[in-house]
Amino acid sequence: MVILLFLFNCADGHVNVASALLPLAVTHVSSSLHIANSSQLMQRITADPKVFVSELASADPTVILTVIAMLEQLIAEGNTAKDGFERNVDDAETDKDAKTISHDNLVAIVTELTSLINKSQEDKIVAVRNADEAGEAKQAAIDHLTAMMAVRNTNLPILASEKTSLEDIIEILQGIAGIDSSQAEWETFLGNCVASDGTFLQGTNYGAFPDFASCKQLCIEKSSCSGFQLFKGSSCNLSENTIKATKGNPDTADHMCYIKP
Repeated sequence: MVILLFLFNCADGHVNVASALLPLAVTHVSSSLHIANSSQLMQRITADPKVFVSELASADPTVILTVIAMLEQLIAEGNTAKDGFERNVDDAETDKDAKTISHDNLVAIVTELTSLINKSQEDKIVAVRNADEAGEAKQAAIDHLTAMMAVRNTNLPILASEKTSLEDIIEILQGIAGIDSSQAEWETFLGNCVASDGTFLQGTNYGAFPDFASCKQLCIEKSSCSGFQLFKGSSCNLSENTIKATKGNPDTADHMCYIKP
């Protein structure tokens, strides 16, 4: 193995690396001497890399190649040392994990045994607590039912009154629009007829029945008809789908939907 022996020429207090580095082919040099040389070289480089490089600028190519080889060897040794450190950390972590698992398992066993010892008494405490909570929940449910009944009883007359008022307004508007009052028994909605979930129902157009009365009579005669819609009061379209029409879609305000009772 080629070893670099560092010969320091201290003239004027400086070290001339080009003349101080001498490559020697040595076959029996102790590892401690090699380590010392490597350490000295690293100290020299880290002290001032620019000075180190400048002193080699005019050196013999053989010397430079030898320095490069030494530096590459130092890198390789550093990588080897790094791998060793990583292995040591991995081994330590594996040992830690194993000890942790062992500790956790023993703690779990102790916890389980303690739980079994106290189980009977704990079960009794839990049962009593559950019974108390069930009694409180029962009373809360009774109170909630009473409150909801009171809200219902208060609001039903109001809703009934509002419904009557709205139906009266619809009847008045139907009269203004010149629509026969017999349609009042049918629910009336603004927009295309749709199912309860809002699904648009593609109806069947009957151009021969252009007004409300004839379109309504046609829907009455057809058992498959659940309602009809008029486009701008003149185009008859029956909802004859398997899914029944239940309301209108206000986004299509140029239609009126009438639901068969």
